[in-house]
Amino acid sequence: MLGEGVANCINPTSGVLMGVLAASGIPYFKWVRFMAPLAFIWFIIGAVFIAIGVLIQWGPF
Repeated sequence: MLGEGVANCINPTSGVLMGVLAASGIPYFKWVRFMAPLAFIWFIIGAVFIAIGVLIQWGPF
């Protein structure tokens, strides 16, 4: 679940993303230059939270 939101923000095969970019007139590569650093930060934050959950053995397993 953590990865889906990050990937959908930069995924060029996402119909919703491409439709919104087309409707607003923003080129895809301009969007990627804006979104890639933010997606990388989200990825790092998600990895930290997953690591913490594994270390404290949080979950059903």
